[in-house]
Amino acid sequence: MTDHIHFITGRLAEHSLRNTVESLAAEVGYNYSIQVLPITVAALMTPEWIAKRIQVAPGATRVLVPGYCSGDLAPIQSVARLPVDRGPRDLRELPRFFGGAPTPTNYGLYDIEIIAEINHCPRLSRGEILMQAKQLADDGAD
Repeated sequence: MTDHIHFITGRLAEHSLRNTVESLAAEVGYNYSIQVLPITVAALMTPEWIAKRIQVAPGATRVLVPGYCSGDLAPIQSVARLPVDRGPRDLRELPRFFGGAPTPTNYGLYDIEIIAEINHCPRLSRGEILMQAKQLADDGAD
């Protein structure tokens, strides 16, 4: 029997979760359903709040709530009548959660420049300005 995981999320993460879960389901081999609850940020959900709103899809074998959903999951379990697990705090870690490698991120594709500011420059001597500029550059400013 194939596992059917009922994912719980908020509106902000819905699109990313759908994309991640769709490709992951095909790779790992599970069925899924996603319930988007009426809250923008999923991390603000509590188990009690979820329990009042959850509607588990027919055929679900377990429920997965966001990793930032803290507290006892018993209220959700009593309503869902299924095992309830807490997922990773970052949905990009779902592949690792299911035993695979994490989804690669595109960090580092952008070239940025770190700018520093020397306040009250006209009030400082040239030596003080150069000393502050050196310290800022040593700390990573361009």
